[in-house]
Amino acid sequence: MANIVVSKSGGGLARVFGYWFRFKIMFIFVLFILLNSIIIGVQAKDFTPVVQDLGNRLLTPTLQIQEFSQEVIENEGLYERTPHYWGGMGNFLFDIWGIFTQFYLIMIWLGVLALVSRKIILWDDSKGASSYLIAIGLFFLLQMLYIASMDKGTILSPIIAFKDLVIALPYLVEPLAELGDVIINDNISNITA
Repeated sequence: MANIVVSKSGGGLARVFGYWFRFKIMFIFVLFILLNSIIIGVQAKDFTPVVQDLGNRLLTPTLQIQEFSQEVIENEGLYERTPHYWGGMGNFLFDIWGIFTQFYLIMIWLGVLALVSRKIILWDDSKGASSYLIAIGLFFLLQMLYIASMDKGTILSPIIAFKDLVIALPYLVEPLAELGDVIINDNISNITA
């Protein structure tokens, strides 16, 4: 009897800590999104750009990815060399964090749509993989319809966004390889000196 009580309470405690960890991760990503929007509002000295930026980030994350990817492709990378190597790398990592927040928002969208599809379409909680496949289709359909109806892009913009991201990936990986070379060279010169 005691083993059953301990195992039941241990499983419940693990779930509570699991939800707490997910909440903390979500809080960090949402905090950065809010801070970015607030900074835009403070710079404009108006509250309207804050609402517009939050709406764009939450409702059209694929457009944000497409804009980011096109900027990377046009500039042939995000990393700008500065006299101090780490200064340029800090700006580069901040831009990469911005794209990670968009991917996190897409994951939230997929999680909500998968939950809806499990409860409404499939009527079965054990069909997790199927619900995520349906969620991906629904996500792209909703993005296509919303973007096209709001004249923010073409109906194929969400698909083009991920195509552009694949084209931009080599430009994003190159500075990280350079960072690795600098760190290795600094460590080798410190060891030999």
